[in-house]
Amino acid sequence: MEQPESKKVYNLRKITVEPVFGNLKQNFGFREFLLRGLEKVKIEMNLACIAHNLQKIWRLKAANSC
Repeated sequence: MEQPESKKVYNLRKITVEPVFGNLKQNFGFREFLLRGLEKVKIEMNLACIAHNLQKIWRLKAANSC
């Protein structure tokens, strides 16, 4: 974290990844996996990400239609 390049990478993470996890946890209530096993957890996470992306598409479409 002391190198300038490391700080750039970390700052980029705050912009791209953290808001998605925050949205899933706070707005969707997705705080734990209900299924067990790597394959089932991957499917569950994919469904949560699809829901997040659909929400983004819905908001963009609503904003552009005004």
